[in-house]
Amino acid sequence: MKKIFTIALILVSVTLFSQTKQNTGFSKFDLRTGTGISFLSSGDYMCINFENELNYKISNYFTTSATLDVGKNFTGDHSSAMFIEGSLNLFISPCKNNGLNDFRVGSGISVFNISDTYLSSSYYYMGHYYNDYIFRNETAFGGALVIVEDTFRLNNRFSLGIKAFLKTFFNGDMHHGAVLKFGVDL
Repeated sequence: MKKIFTIALILVSVTLFSQTKQNTGFSKFDLRTGTGISFLSSGDYMCINFENELNYKISNYFTTSATLDVGKNFTGDHSSAMFIEGSLNLFISPCKNNGLNDFRVGSGISVFNISDTYLSSSYYYMGHYYNDYIFRNETAFGGALVIVEDTFRLNNRFSLGIKAFLKTFFNGDMHHGAVLKFGVDL
């Protein structure tokens, strides 16, 4: 009778432990925010950008995300640029997202709005310099996005990661760079 009682107690304990582990697992949603450096066009503008990303873990191999980036360059060389960009992405984790480390690659679609100003000509007349500038405000759509990202979980709720990306747009613009991100499970 003692053996049956011991075996039953062990089975119940294992069952309760496994259910507790499943219930305290990681959330399917997480919010990641970060900052980094990116280059617009063929490196014409170096920008500081800020990113917010909402992720949904479909499975251990697939994740989807919605991203919002804003950025501005600070070169001070008679030109400036500001942008806002939104993306919908699909990621695959080839090494399986085991909860502690998630290496993933992805692609998606993006919409990009840029406002930039640059010097078109400069001339000197009667002791003064005069500058002419060109202003551009353009919205572009992109479909060739390549994203490589690695995220390490700090604890059950927080994570830290780095992301590198290359995005091309149908109007010929490019956007590429790297972002350091901090994440929190929702």
